[in-house]
Amino acid sequence: MTPSHDKTPSGDRKILFTAIAIAIPFALLLLTEGILRLAGFGDDYPLFVPLEQQPDYLQPNPDVIKRFFSDPDHAPNVSIDTGYFLAEKPENGLRIVVQGGSSAAGFPYGKNASPAGMLQQRLSRSHPGNAVEVILTAMSAVNSYTLLEFADEIIAIEPDAVVIYAGHNEFLGVLGVGSTLGGGRSPAMTRFVLGLRDLRLYQAVQALIGVFRPAPEARSGTLMANVAGERSIAKDSELYRAGVRQFTDNLDALLKRYAAAGIRVFIGTLASNEKDQPPFLGMPPDRAGEWRETIDALVVSDDTGTDTLAEARGLVDLYPDWASPHYYLGRAKLRSGDTSAARQAFYQAIDLDRLRFRAPQEFRDIIHDAAQRHRATVVDTHAHLAAASEHGLIGYRLMLEHLHPNAEGYYLMGEAFYDALRADGLGLEWRSNISPAVFREQQPLTRIEILHGSYRVGQLMKDWPFVETREEYVLPDPADREEEIAQAWYRGELDWLGAMNEGLKFYQRNYDFKEASKIAINLADAFPFEAQPQHLAGMMLVQQANPQGRRAIPYFHRAVTLKPDNVLYLTTLARAYTINGFPDAARTAAERLLRLSPGNEMAVQILEHLDKGQ
Repeated sequence: MTPSHDKTPSGDRKILFTAIAIAIPFALLLLTEGILRLAGFGDDYPLFVPLEQQPDYLQPNPDVIKRFFSDPDHAPNVSIDTGYFLAEKPENGLRIVVQGGSSAAGFPYGKNASPAGMLQQRLSRSHPGNAVEVILTAMSAVNSYTLLEFADEIIAIEPDAVVIYAGHNEFLGVLGVGSTLGGGRSPAMTRFVLGLRDLRLYQAVQALIGVFRPAPEARSGTLMANVAGERSIAKDSELYRAGVRQFTDNLDALLKRYAAAGIRVFIGTLASNEKDQPPFLGMPPDRAGEWRETIDALVVSDDTGTDTLAEARGLVDLYPDWASPHYYLGRAKLRSGDTSAARQAFYQAIDLDRLRFRAPQEFRDIIHDAAQRHRATVVDTHAHLAAASEHGLIGYRLMLEHLHPNAEGYYLMGEAFYDALRADGLGLEWRSNISPAVFREQQPLTRIEILHGSYRVGQLMKDWPFVETREEYVLPDPADREEEIAQAWYRGELDWLGAMNEGLKFYQRNYDFKEASKIAINLADAFPFEAQPQHLAGMMLVQQANPQGRRAIPYFHRAVTLKPDNVLYLTTLARAYTINGFPDAARTAAERLLRLSPGNEMAVQILEHLDKGQ
């Protein structure tokens, strides 16, 4: 009789077989991921991409918003303003990155109104010996999810500091809890899904689902009109608390990441139109008949100065959880001279406005708390704008509509961040302090950009939520060449570069060298690898009053650095050094000019002049 053999696997073999069984699906997934990548399927949408014509430079990816959408074709038409910076940070470089939404991006004017534009030029003048790069990564409709997603790529380019101004888009921005472009209500889960979107396998599954999913309806109107999915979010509702939790968790994770990398962070408090922007959704729409007459009377009272405290208080008693009664109580309190009570009523109105295009007041506390935990610097941009406002209440004097600053408001925002950076020092010697009065006169925002921005806001305010039914926006008849250029840009007949070149020609013809120099400097900053814009910027500064001559030298120097064999550029630099009292630098430049162009008359004259002066 043959003895029987026990074929039951031992304990060790059981574990091995189980491990193999579990590993096989993961191995297949990894293999599929590898095959998809090798086949070139899918996209990464990195934050920064190389500039094809200038491989030493990077630029923000114009398609980076597509990173946040399973189907990139459904992404909104928003992008970061084009800007270029060196792929390898210079040894003497000062590099700052600006993050945030549309206000941080300078809407509706563009980059030159943003903190990035303001800081670029003022810091360049404060540090003439350093290569200053202020890199804009802000864009419309994004919120804390986007900031956090970009953080590792920002850390990789080794910034000396990060400037943040964000918070207004937490509810209705991309991945906001009430947005048509929304994510989930759990920040951790939404961040997990964002991580999955880098996987080609995930992209393939989403593409397959998209084949069977009906295409979304094409939407007309402004971005504001298109992103608002939940158009009524009551204070302290479940959705409201989800938005607060989203901002709190993401901001904490963002600042923690920068702190771990040893990067200084300067984060601004949020400002909006407190005094002059009525709530968007401030009363129950289904009971309009009960309050419309009272509201109309309160609106009229602003023009007549009528005492409406009793009516406003009565409306607050009837609807304490709605925003409009508190707003009009604030207006009545302000007319009576009780500024403190008016301020509290206006803040309450913003908090209770159920259409959440403005951040609630508790976001200021969230910003302060997160900054304290992670050693970030709070920049009180709200207080800076309030201090420049009548009664300390921000209104149309500094705001274009509900929350985007006008030209003066953006200047003040940039000044607040500049003062904070200067107070910190950034580990550098601040050799030159440009006074507020001087920089206000020389700030980079041009007249044509201001006009173009006014048309964009005009269109914005002809659509929901500023009006119930979308209205046609009609451009005014152009009164001068500046308006003609700005309107051609608005209609898409010119891009920013074309508009600036047309403006430059117009200002040169009319000997308006102050405005011409603004454009020329902006072009020089926009194209740091091109010598001609650098030389042009210097020449425009020289055409102004004598004190601008010394300011022209860095631009002439950059032109020579980029084109060291250009006789014109070297001649201009040698003359600028001579006229502005830099004899050693003038001699070096003149001698170099003689080697490049033997017998050069200007070089000979400069050397003779310098020899006589010794």
